[in-house]
Amino acid sequence: MRATKKDLVFLLILILFCALLCIPVFSGTNAAGETVSVYRSGALIASYPLDRDTVFRIEDSVDLTVQIENGTVRVLHSACAGQDCVHMPPIANAGQSILCAPQQILLRITGTSGAPDAVVS
Repeated sequence: MRATKKDLVFLLILILFCALLCIPVFSGTNAAGETVSVYRSGALIASYPLDRDTVFRIEDSVDLTVQIENGTVRVLHSACAGQDCVHMPPIANAGQSILCAPQQILLRITGTSGAPDAVVS
């Protein structure tokens, strides 16, 4: 069976339609973050503004050092073996996060964006 011109046009339209559907999924948010929320075992334990450069430590049974600089957040030190959170690139946009799974610490950027997440009628 040989593809006709109609088949090729239909396939091209289908590919374009699928590509348009994927744009919202892969574009992410570019909304600048306002605060970093720190969660431990799912519970919020602290929030820090991103407009003030600082270094803070999360202590108790964990040992994690976090840096806020120029509106970005990164982990400077972690006592866990893997060090995955230390090697993560800095985060700055609303919705981005860094997880230290062994220590059950989540750093999540929050902020406001101009567009709603959903419209319910």
